[in-house]
Amino acid sequence: MEVLVVGTGVVGLSVGWAFALRGHAVIVAESEAAFGTGVSARSSEVIYGGMYDPSGSARARHCGDGADKLYNF
Repeated sequence: MEVLVVGTGVVGLSVGWAFALRGHAVIVAESEAAFGTGVSARSSEVIYGGMYDPSGSARARHCGDGADKLYNF
Protein backbone atom coordinates (compact mmCIF):
# COMPACT_ATOMS: atom_id res chain seq x y z
CA MET A 1 0.00 0.00 0.00
CA GLU A 2 1.17 3.54 -0.71
CA VAL A 3 0.60 6.02 2.12
CA LEU A 4 0.67 9.82 2.06
CA VAL A 5 0.98 11.52 5.44
CA VAL A 6 0.33 15.26 5.54
CA GLY A 7 2.30 17.05 8.24
CA THR A 8 5.66 16.46 9.86
CA GLY A 9 4.76 17.08 13.46
CA VAL A 10 5.03 14.49 16.17
CA VAL A 11 1.89 12.66 15.05
CA GLY A 12 2.60 12.80 11.30
CA LEU A 13 6.12 11.45 11.66
CA SER A 14 4.94 8.75 14.06
CA VAL A 15 2.18 7.62 11.69
CA GLY A 16 4.57 7.60 8.74
CA TRP A 17 7.15 5.60 10.70
CA ALA A 18 4.52 3.07 11.82
CA PHE A 19 3.38 2.45 8.23
CA ALA A 20 6.98 2.21 7.00
CA LEU A 21 7.80 -0.39 9.66
CA ARG A 22 4.95 -2.48 8.28
CA GLY A 23 6.46 -2.39 4.79
CA HIS A 24 4.30 0.30 3.19
CA ALA A 25 5.67 2.93 0.81
CA VAL A 26 5.34 6.23 2.68
CA ILE A 27 5.59 9.85 1.60
CA VAL A 28 5.43 12.49 4.33
CA ALA A 29 4.53 15.95 2.98
CA GLU A 30 5.07 19.27 4.76
CA SER A 31 4.16 22.78 3.59
CA GLU A 32 6.64 24.54 5.89
CA ALA A 33 10.42 24.77 5.50
CA ALA A 34 11.08 22.64 8.59
CA PHE A 35 9.34 19.79 10.36
CA GLY A 36 7.36 20.25 13.56
CA THR A 37 6.52 23.92 12.99
CA GLY A 38 2.72 23.60 13.09
CA VAL A 39 0.72 22.34 16.06
CA SER A 40 3.73 20.48 17.45
CA ALA A 41 5.67 23.74 17.73
CA ARG A 42 2.84 25.35 19.67
CA SER A 43 2.74 22.58 22.24
CA SER A 44 6.42 22.64 23.23
CA GLU A 45 7.12 20.38 20.24
CA VAL A 46 5.51 17.42 21.97
CA ILE A 47 1.89 16.36 22.23
CA TYR A 48 1.98 17.12 25.95
CA GLY A 49 4.58 19.66 27.02
CA GLY A 50 4.93 18.60 30.64
CA MET A 51 5.06 22.26 31.65
CA TYR A 52 2.65 21.81 34.54
CA ASP A 53 4.47 18.85 36.05
CA PRO A 54 7.17 19.21 38.69
CA SER A 55 10.65 19.61 37.22
CA GLY A 56 12.34 16.24 37.04
CA SER A 57 9.09 14.25 37.25
CA ALA A 58 8.78 11.18 35.04
CA ARG A 59 6.27 12.84 32.70
CA ALA A 60 8.35 16.02 32.34
CA ARG A 61 11.46 13.92 31.58
CA HIS A 62 9.63 11.81 29.00
CA CYS A 63 8.29 14.91 27.23
CA GLY A 64 11.79 16.36 26.92
CA ASP A 65 13.17 13.02 25.76
CA GLY A 66 10.43 12.82 23.12
CA ALA A 67 11.33 16.25 21.74
CA ASP A 68 14.99 15.21 21.52
CA LYS A 69 14.05 12.01 19.67
CA LEU A 70 11.94 13.99 17.20
CA TYR A 71 14.87 16.22 16.23
CA ASN A 72 17.32 13.32 16.09
CA PHE A 73 14.92 11.40 13.83
